[in-house]
Amino acid sequence: MPAPDIAVGASVTITDGPFATLRATVTEIDTPSQKVKGVIELFGRHAPVELSFTGPPNELQVTAVHDRSIAIAAHKGARQYYGVVGRIISGYDTGRYIRVDKLADIDESTEEPTDSSGVMIRVADDPAMQINCIGEPVEDWAGVEESFRRDCRQVNWG
Repeated sequence: MPAPDIAVGASVTITDGPFATLRATVTEIDTPSQKVKGVIELFGRHAPVELSFTGPPNELQVTAVHDRSIAIAAHKGARQYYGVVGRIISGYDTGRYIRVDKLADIDESTEEPTDSSGVMIRVADDPAMQINCIGEPVEDWAGVEESFRRDCRQVNWG
């Protein structure tokens, strides 16, 4: 993936994805895993992105997605309560019930094993998740923790 002429400190224009037309500065190249990381300026702040390069060297196309590796590492050891119904004891939606479910990115009818492609945080008025149920999609457990922190939620999972 990393183009041979791309080096740390190089400035590239993103041509595809949610950050198309922005400029990114390459900050890290991990050749064994073929990952390139960079930084873009977004709303006056520096935001880390993961870069991928495609096409011939004279016509490189650059795609960038938000780099979540720091957030994922911060929540790596967190206890994950997938499929468990808890009660929100403080913060937004206090008194309501909550359940976090993994989503599968391929149909269960196929012979291939299902892989997690995201997570849905469900909040409802009843533990069966039937009454006034709302959902918030996030990428992974780090996204769940970020949502809880944003909404000042504490959950009793017992």
